[in-house]
Amino acid sequence: LNHTWVMPRKIALPWLVFIFYLVIHALYLSAFVRLPITTTLFGYNAYYFFLLILPVFFVLKDCMPGKWLLLWFLLLSLPLALLGLAQYITNHPIVPVQSNDDRFMVQSLWFFGQVRAVSLFPSPGTFGNIIALACALSTAWFLNAITAKNRRTLLYVGVLILIMLLTAFTTLTRAVYLQAASVLGFCLLWRWTTSAQRSTWLKLWPIFTAFFGFITALVAGGVLGRSEGLLSVSSLQERLYQWRLFLDVWWSENSASPFFGLGYMPYKGFGNIASSDLKAQNLDNSFLAIGVHIGLIGLLLWLWLMWQAWGYILRSAMAAPTPWRLGLAAFWSTWALSGVLNVNLVVYPLILLF
Repeated sequence: LNHTWVMPRKIALPWLVFIFYLVIHALYLSAFVRLPITTTLFGYNAYYFFLLILPVFFVLKDCMPGKWLLLWFLLLSLPLALLGLAQYITNHPIVPVQSNDDRFMVQSLWFFGQVRAVSLFPSPGTFGNIIALACALSTAWFLNAITAKNRRTLLYVGVLILIMLLTAFTTLTRAVYLQAASVLGFCLLWRWTTSAQRSTWLKLWPIFTAFFGFITALVAGGVLGRSEGLLSVSSLQERLYQWRLFLDVWWSENSASPFFGLGYMPYKGFGNIASSDLKAQNLDNSFLAIGVHIGLIGLLLWLWLMWQAWGYILRSAMAAPTPWRLGLAAFWSTWALSGVLNVNLVVYPLILLF
């Protein structure tokens, strides 16, 4: 254990303010929205659990060398990726995707008659997080091998990168494509910039990529006209409808809802809002989901905490640019982009453990 643990001040301050706000928010929901405390705690646990236990991560941090973590993660990722490729090629799930009592089911498995690669995960998006992280780590290792002029490592890791990129494609999930492209872009920028430039350009990379993701979602419907396959805009149009629907309710439910939210987790069948239209919808956007859940104040505090955590990850990579640190930074740089088309709140705080 890290017995000399000190939580970085730039993370500790927003973390403490965020925790304090959640306490006030829970009291508000209980007193004014009449939301059961069990429902409130369920929502906090589902969305913010790994953020709530951040101090524990810093106690456990650096228990294993990054070199071994890199090797073990990629060794575990490879068979998972090969299983995903096999699912796509055979157009068959291969492994069970639904429990006997129907309480568990892999989500979004089929895409216009084609099985998406999910490997052993509950959705293509969740699997895509693993593949995007594997892409980031293997690309960082590849860059390190270029510097070291190790041709054998370049060959092996180059093949690994190709496998991960092919697997990313077989998820048939555009959010995963954006993640994979973003980590590659981050690594290329790292290669082509100086240390002084990295502290500016790479720190702003999440903003650039998230903006690109929003623009893609907003304008793609008018550019892509095919009704089927990867160029289908039906899912984007559905997301835009969801965004408008939840945004309208969030800002108009009552005078306090814009600031404190609704305490509502935007998943089908769960929530405290009577509207059947909302209960029949998911909300595939992290920023709106948090806003609906804990309000504009909570959203701004969450963004502050995530931004400071991102700065910590980037500084760690710049101080010790090992393949492990650089790969984690490349993956963490997608934290804002991945939230544009999905609710993706769990995996990024977990990375702070390493």
